[in-house]
Amino acid sequence: MKNFTPRKPRTTSLSMKGIGTLPLSYLVVLAICGCVIAAGFLLAARQHFMSMDLGMKNSKLRKQLEDLETEQRRLVLAREVALSPKEITRTARDLGFVDTLEQSLAVPVPVVNVSAPETPKAAVVKTSAPAGVPVLTKTAYQRPVPAVAKSEPAKKADAKKPSRNG
Repeated sequence: MKNFTPRKPRTTSLSMKGIGTLPLSYLVVLAICGCVIAAGFLLAARQHFMSMDLGMKNSKLRKQLEDLETEQRRLVLAREVALSPKEITRTARDLGFVDTLEQSLAVPVPVVNVSAPETPKAAVVKTSAPAGVPVLTKTAYQRPVPAVAKSEPAKKADAKKPSRNG
């Protein structure tokens, strides 16, 4: 048993009514919303392309930093090699310097004077060297004796002056 619900009759005035023109306010609101959406898409596209550009610049700078760090390591290594004792010795020989071990050295020899032991003197020993090479001489010097202080006469002169307070 089926139970049928009767249909409600529609009013003819609503069904016969046609769709009319939209009011002007709806069109203005619709245009404004369209402009806001389009501006949002343009701003998003602008940010996207700016981030792509910054990514490329960042990549270039990272590569440049890596190249500079590699160059710095190479220069530090070159400095270490140039400052090594063997390299300094080789460069000095190339410039014409002579190693002190290769030629005989002048060694200071103190001369002992029997008559005056309180003032030892140093002797200068010169050795022969190959022609064109200057002779290296070493001398030994005695330390200077400290000068006698001349403050005693100055103190006596100060003692004769009357003081300002008394």
